[in-house]
This record gives sequence, C-alpha cells and structure tokens, in this order.
Amino acid sequence: MKKITFVLVTVVLILGGCLQTETKIKVEKDGSGTVEQRVILRKDIVEMMQGMQAAMGGTDPGGSGVYNEEKLKEDANRMGPGVRMLEARALKTEAGEGYLVRYGFTDINRIRVPETPLLGDTPPNQPGGISTEGPVVTFKFSKGNPATLIVQFRKDEGSKEERGEMRGKVEGRETEAEGEKEEESPEQDAAMMQELLRDMKLSFRVEVGGTITSTTADYSSGSVVTLLNVDFNPLLRNKEAFEKLTTDKVNSLEELKEFSRKYPGLQMETKEEVQIKFR
Repeated sequence: MKKITFVLVTVVLILGGCLQTETKIKVEKDGSGTVEQRVILRKDIVEMMQGMQAAMGGTDPGGSGVYNEEKLKEDANRMGPGVRMLEARALKTEAGEGYLVRYGFTDINRIRVPETPLLGDTPPNQPGGISTEGPVVTFKFSKGNPATLIVQFRKDEGSKEERGEMRGKVEGRETEAEGEKEEESPEQDAAMMQELLRDMKLSFRVEVGGTITSTTADYSSGSVVTLLNVDFNPLLRNKEAFEKLTTDKVNSLEELKEFSRKYPGLQMETKEEVQIKFR
C-alpha cells in the first residue's frame, strides 16, 4: 500500500466515524460570545453505537446513539469558567445522525475549544462530548477600537507525544497492510480510501460581531475567518488532487498552502497564531 500523507491520515483518524463536524465561534466587541458545534455520524456507526448502548443497559434500541444532553452540559465546564449551554438538540439527516449544541461565554480569554468535537478520550459508546486533552484553540482578546482577537493553536507536549504515537500506529498499520495485502493494486487502495473519505467534512470558523479591519489569517470573508475547512468530495472528484494527497506529494506547510490555493475542498490555516482586528 502506498504511504499516505500524514496530514490526511490524521484528519481521517480524528473524524473516525464522523461524517461532518463543524465548529463556529462568534465573538462580540466586549469579548463575550457563543460556540456552536454540529456533529453528524454515519448511519452504520450510529447503529453500532445504539447496539452497544442497548447491550449495556443504556439507550433503547432505535433511540439516539449520539445525542447525550447531560454530557454536552458537562462540556460547558470543560471549556472554561463562565461557559453555559444555551441549547442542544438531536439531528437526523439522510446521511446520518448527530447533534447541534450552542454554548455561551462571558470572556473568550478564559475558554479552550477543541479543534474537533469528539476528539480525545470520549469513549465510543458515550458520544456527545468533547475533550480538551488533545489539540485545543485558545484566545487572547483586548477591547478597543478596533478590538483585537488573537487565536492560538495550542499543542502541549502530551499532545505532541500522542501525535507521535499516532504516526507510529499509522506507519505500523501500513507496514502490516503491505505484508498481508501485497496482492492489492493501487486502484484497490485508492477505491478504499475514496469510500472512507466520501462525504466527510470538517470546519472550524471564527465570526466577529463587527467588521474585520485587518487579519493575518490565510482565509477570511466578511466577518468570518476560516481556520479549517475540508470537504473531501471535490478532492475525490479531482484525480490529480486526490493523487497528490495520497502519494506523499504534500509534505510541508508551504506545499499544503499551495495545494489549497490550486484545488477547492481544502482550506487549512498554516500559522500557529492568527490576529483579527475588528470594530
């Protein structure tokens, strides 16, 4: 099996059975705001989770295997002081099942938001939660005219070690796959990866309650800064783009940046810190 770009593999492992994950943070001029998260899991993953929960005496068969309001309430405390859950509801679509949750905060300086919902130590049979043990996004805000918001992507030593372990596991799986499936053709490998990535989406955006006067972010439009936006379907339809991602031809931040300019479907902030000024 051909080696797969580590960035791509990491995204796949993070998403797991998730079909779509969206995070939107809105910040007002006084530093207060909201965090909205939307998660959709594939139908087959939902059915598996429902069966596991029913066997453990939890959710009734046919009930929601994803939406867990109590756990979502607990997540407010994990994000930081002054965070409270404003609303939460289960979601069902043709593709799968999930939830939408919205939190309110009084001071963005005090919150920590995971880069991806469901990332971390949330057990697979206890969904509807987040973890701040993995990579998180933190903020520094100062009032003014314009107000200044600094978005920081924090990856502590534990997180780096976990990512190193992840890389080792990925490489180990690839080696094992090469030994067990030497007869598989590149076409079969590509077909398997396409099926795994089909319909997957991942996004993380920051919206300000005003007009952006300047920003160091790579992607901004109107009052919204996009820190991450991955839609795999356009990439899967573009043979050249898909081949580059799956044959180790995108290996650096500069190459990733150039790739995102050329092919639709992938926007990824390359800086560890982004500044946004707005009034």
